[in-house]
Parts: sequence; structure tokens; C-alpha cells
Amino acid sequence: MDHHTPPASAPAVCPAGRSIIYLARTLRTCGVEIFGDAQEAVLCSHWSVAALEPPRPIVVQDLRDNGAMLIGALPALGSGAEPRVATQSWARAIYEDRPGSPGILGVRYSGAHDEGPCLALWEGTLPLTVVEEHPLRFAPIFQRFLIAMSEVGVAVTVAPNTECARCREAISRGHPC
Repeated sequence: MDHHTPPASAPAVCPAGRSIIYLARTLRTCGVEIFGDAQEAVLCSHWSVAALEPPRPIVVQDLRDNGAMLIGALPALGSGAEPRVATQSWARAIYEDRPGSPGILGVRYSGAHDEGPCLALWEGTLPLTVVEEHPLRFAPIFQRFLIAMSEVGVAVTVAPNTECARCREAISRGHPC
């Protein structure tokens, strides 16, 4: 659902300065949206979970149920199961045309893996306030995460930072992990 221009085959920095943050209502939906395709969650000490709050009430284009059809899209757009090129194209159109309201700052859709409620919020919603944040490996949260991932068939592995693909990628780009 990113609205980057030009379209990217993988997540990237948008030269037009557009930014996006993906959010999910539950730990299960968040986890399966991140790790569901790989069916494996390799967790280093840098992973965390947070409850976030926008600086003001926001308007989003709801793509669930018949919301996608109201803007001329097929209902599958709201399920998160469409190919990346299609969701990017629609996200750019929604961002640029604001069909439901000029104040739209993102989209609400159902996650592709478990149909849980998700948001993709654009740069106008930032900065979000962190209401609560915990390391994902914090025991009470980690236990909930293990149970949630087992329900959707995602294996969970705890690894040192040196074995984390996300950390290795950040380091290769010159960013500390």
C-alpha cells in the first residue's frame, strides 16, 4: 500500500519524499504481516512492539468490505492479497486524488495473512506518539507472540544481532542497528 513514486519492486526510499508506516491492531496481525511470507521470524534484540497514537484524529480510505468498490477497485484490494504493483498503483491514486475526502492520510485494509485490521499511514500523520513500547523479547509479550505465531504457522527463532538479516542489511547501508 505504499504510495511511493516511482513505483518500487521492493520497499525503498521515495525520491518524492513520501513516507509510510504500516500498523496493525494486534500482535498476531503485525507479526504475520511481517514474517508470514517467510514463515519464520528471526528475532534479535532490536525488535520491539509499540502502541502509537496520531497527533490528531485522522481520516483514512477504508478499503475493507465494499470500501474498495466505492472507489472503483475490486474488493481484493482491501484484503492485502493483491500484487505489490497493484497496491502501489492504487495507493498512489488514493494519495493523489483523495477520492473519499481531501483529508485522507492513509488506508485501512485487512491483512493478507490473517485478515486482521491494518493501517498504512502517510507522511501527514507523523509524528506519531509512542504511548507504550516494549522489546519483543520482553517475556510477557514474547510468550503472546510465540502463541500468536504458532496459530499462523510462523516459526520463531531468537538470534544474536549478527545473525539478523535486518541488522546485517542496516549495517551494510552504513546504519547502526
